Amino acid sequence: AISNQYPFINGIYIDDENFIINRQRAVETLNEIINKKETGELRNDLTFQCRTRTDNIDSEICELLKRAGFNTVSVGSESYSKEELDYLKKNNSPEQNLKAVKIIKNSGLNVAENYILYTPDTTADTFYENASHICYNIGNLNVDGTATLFLTPLPGTELWGSGNYEVLHDFPYKNELFKDKVMFKDLKTGYEYIG
Repeated sequence: AISNQYPFINGIYIDDENFIINRQRAVETLNEIINKKETGELRNDLTFQCRTRTDNIDSEICELLKRAGFNTVSVGSESYSKEELDYLKKNNSPEQNLKAVKIIKNSGLNVAENYILYTPDTTADTFYENASHICYNIGNLNVDGTATLFLTPLPGTELWGSGNYEVLHDFPYKNELFKDKVMFKDLKTGYEYIG
């Protein structure tokens, strides 16, 4: 419908946190896109982008993404510090992150890599380790990198805590970047967040 009704649109971003987490569903979707392009039901010049985790990446899925017309895969590497990845309870490693980036690039796809620069566990050493890898990937591997400056806890995770928050009325940042934002504190963990 988008392809027919909006012929000036040339790309679709599938904004799923992890498009490939259900591999069977992803493969079926990609094969359907390929099929619809071959039968002319979908424009051949229509491109796609998606997000996933680095531990879902392999050459086979990247080949299907490329055939379906995907041009960019956004991966949540989060950090290149093993200590920080462990703290975030990620099931990946710095080596897995780098391997996935290289597989994507070798498949002829672009990589948009997402990083978390600060966690409650970040030290000068883990920050340097993470930042060094980020700079390498952006400079040497031509990765498009995006850094999240503030950790956002998700429901059900340890950092979410009890889900009970107290709004801090003395908001420390008063500029355009944080317009209409509040700072809140998790009563269980003591962590403060902006949202």
